[in-house]
Amino acid sequence: MKKIIYVFSALTLGLASCGGGSTEETIGTDSTVVETPETPIDNSIIDPRVDDLNGVIAAADLENSMTVYFGKEIHILVYPQPMYMGTKFEQDLHASGTSTTGSSNVTINFKTIPEKDVVKDQPYLIKGIIEDIGFSNELRIKEAELIDLPADYKVEKFNPKAISNTAFYSATEIAECIAAWDKKIITVNGDYNGSTVSKSYDQKELLEARVDISSPNAQGKVGCAFATEAEVLAFASGMGAVTIKGECSATLHYGNPYLSNCVLVK
Repeated sequence: MKKIIYVFSALTLGLASCGGGSTEETIGTDSTVVETPETPIDNSIIDPRVDDLNGVIAAADLENSMTVYFGKEIHILVYPQPMYMGTKFEQDLHASGTSTTGSSNVTINFKTIPEKDVVKDQPYLIKGIIEDIGFSNELRIKEAELIDLPADYKVEKFNPKAISNTAFYSATEIAECIAAWDKKIITVNGDYNGSTVSKSYDQKELLEARVDISSPNAQGKVGCAFATEAEVLAFASGMGAVTIKGECSATLHYGNPYLSNCVLVK
């Protein structure tokens, strides 16, 4: 849906007396239409907080849904954590999306360090790019800038299906949305795209037995780790429409979704 705003660049009122004194009025003789598109909603993106994950998910849909956050420019409200810093901004700012008493759940790397003092318990508006999320579910923002916070600001609800680069979001909510993927049981479908078996130096300990599957044309690769090497060796080149069930990690592995404790469904 688009919001349409009508702008009148000319407003002409013509008043003329003729015969019985008729009046002619002309409005908007040079009007233009300015369209301001809203952020489109992509319903193929899965929100792990609210969407049903019990069905079979295509590898490409899982990959798109788990990577949709990263590389996006956003505006977030944060509270710098005084336990990590003094009264000045630093290159890497540790902050919370809730308050200065909360634990740090966002790390912000500035393009240029702001030259101003930090005021305790005051929220700050940051514009930056979502880089990734750490093992402790800490949101990482890069290329950040400190932006003036309007007095009448409003924090919008974060929706991964329609990420806006102008809305103001809570850093905590974004981190929680990404972290919600962790330990979810996922059933994914795709074509066999190779396997990896890693062992310790003495070859006695199995470090990883992983099968990669992808949607057609090698899109949306998902790594699926099995308990034994034999399970991985059962896969062969050319196998299509493979369905695997496993436990999802919120952290991407080599940029792709990763399932552990996997079993072959079909």
